[in-house]
Amino acid sequence: MLICLCRDFMSRQPDRQTIIPQMLDSYGLSKEFFAAGSDTMTASIWRILLDNLGIEFFWKDRQHRFRGASKAFLKGRGVKDVAEILGKTDAELGWLLHTTHAQETEEKVMQTGEPQLDVQEYLSIGHRIQEIPTACSVARVGSCRFLVLAKAAQDVRLQQAILNLTQKIHAIEKVDGNDCTLFLHHAQAHGSEVRSIDSLLQLLVKRLHRAEEKLYGVTLYSNDNLIFPRELFDKIEFGVSITDPETHDVLYLNKAQRDELGMLPDTPLTGKKCYSLMAGNNAPCEDCYLDKLDHTSCITDIFHSQVLNADRLLCHTLVPWNGKSRHFCMSINLDRYLQRHAAHEKVLYQELSVNDIIRAGMYELDAENGIRKMMHRLGSLLDADHVLIAEEDETLLRFSYFWEARTAQPISRTIKPFPREDIRLIYEQFAKAPVFTIDDVEQFCHESGYAPRLPNLQRLIFARLRLDDHIYGYIEVVNPAPEQMEKAVPLLRALARFFSILLRNRNLMQRIDRLSKVAPLTGVMNRRGLLDSLKDLPSGMYAFFFGDLNGLKETNDKLGHDAGDRLIQSAASVFVHSCPTNAVFRMGGDEFLMIQAVQDEQEASAINDRLHDRFRTAGISISLGFSMAALPAINIDAVLAEADCHMYKEKVEHHKTRHQHQATDA
Repeated sequence: MLICLCRDFMSRQPDRQTIIPQMLDSYGLSKEFFAAGSDTMTASIWRILLDNLGIEFFWKDRQHRFRGASKAFLKGRGVKDVAEILGKTDAELGWLLHTTHAQETEEKVMQTGEPQLDVQEYLSIGHRIQEIPTACSVARVGSCRFLVLAKAAQDVRLQQAILNLTQKIHAIEKVDGNDCTLFLHHAQAHGSEVRSIDSLLQLLVKRLHRAEEKLYGVTLYSNDNLIFPRELFDKIEFGVSITDPETHDVLYLNKAQRDELGMLPDTPLTGKKCYSLMAGNNAPCEDCYLDKLDHTSCITDIFHSQVLNADRLLCHTLVPWNGKSRHFCMSINLDRYLQRHAAHEKVLYQELSVNDIIRAGMYELDAENGIRKMMHRLGSLLDADHVLIAEEDETLLRFSYFWEARTAQPISRTIKPFPREDIRLIYEQFAKAPVFTIDDVEQFCHESGYAPRLPNLQRLIFARLRLDDHIYGYIEVVNPAPEQMEKAVPLLRALARFFSILLRNRNLMQRIDRLSKVAPLTGVMNRRGLLDSLKDLPSGMYAFFFGDLNGLKETNDKLGHDAGDRLIQSAASVFVHSCPTNAVFRMGGDEFLMIQAVQDEQEASAINDRLHDRFRTAGISISLGFSMAALPAINIDAVLAEADCHMYKEKVEHHKTRHQHQATDA
């Protein structure tokens, strides 16, 4: 029997006399163990050599066939079970480059009985099991980093090999009995891009970091990232597809998506395009989201599939898959879910769907136009006489939006605000349900004592308008068709949130608009606010007073800009207290405009004098000028220019007087 040790490990250790006893102790091989008998000792040592010491050795029979090997030997050659090599020769296994030379060496040992040391054998096992093309050179450059050098002609084969490696490495679930999840990242560079091997390595490291960040973000291994196995999506009831964002090739469809498309589980996906398979198109979809996708966000969309003849809610994002960024899409068949819920809520959508109503409102840039369009679609769908929105303002309610059918009797658009307490019964119903119906208004009023504010009421539907913790009011549908009453409840339950969103957006836009028309330092309106205010002023004769502070620059230079800001604020305060209509505007750094209704020029002159007196009392030097015009004015710029001209004349006189005083003092 031939026994070969591939590494003469112990004989090369200078301190082996100390190491061997320690090693034996660590495996429980004490004096007592040896005293138990040679058979037990031999079997135990042999088992340790085979399984635990990590020494690569094997033994063969007289015909050079393998009869056994250590675990280390098998692991080093990618063999999982010793049964794979038992009874076979090196030639049959094909893992030695020089089989004849190895056989001659073994034959010499078996004939002479003398060991052969330091025998060199060249294995081809690495080339036999490796994914990298044989023409490439592979070097280990770090604990888990490898450098592959190849000719440019090998690029295509190398890329495919890297992809196969990525899949195989990610498929590893356990290492030495420990659960794990492994990823392979790679980067590529060409020698023509650098001047030295150091520069090449630096470039590859930089690109590798970028590749990791692009695929997973900068926190790949933190708790901010969740990794889901593909098997989870295999069984989920929603449709899931993974496609190549560059070529639109379909790479994966889960069972639910295949079932929807009428595909068998084993139908190959090679050559299938997402736009053809999912949408029935011959070219990429015009509204394709691929150029907008990234790894940190999701895009949702409602899409009507011509292939399935159904509306689908789609969720798009990018995910890392097999070493590349892929388009991940989860789809929910809305029609199927609507039908499922319709069974117990009896929701039937006729003429217009909820999506149509929402789309009508949400596509409008102006939130108020969106609200009116949604009310029009809702009223038409329910065949109602009126749709009204009542908004809450502290303890009062006011009707802010009205819609009425062409055949309905008009109602007043000037209903006065009313206390919330007046409709306490309605809010008591809201405490039970956000949407409720009154099928017989007359009977409801008789039983509850409710006093309606509108005439000719037969049937009513109320829906609470609330978003998060903010209550906006309610929507009231007047006299919908009897057959629509029950169907309207789930409809309004879905739409109430979108009405609330539009009301919130309107309030935000109005607030932004107000802020854009106010000068932050003084709190008075600016030039933009002037244009809107002129539209709101009633027709009549007005005086336009233009003022320019004297000495603002000197104040800034001597006392600082904070003092200059206080001077501007004080001047604005004088104007505001002098103008009963608050029509005061800051036109520039130190320029103000005040507009006030007057009867004639004499009254305007008196107001101008009073303004001078108030500014002198406040200790502020200002030059004033005014002009008069009837509103609406044809050319408001000419009116302001005239006032500015009169102000400038006074400012010139002010400077002359000031210089004369300075000359006299000198």
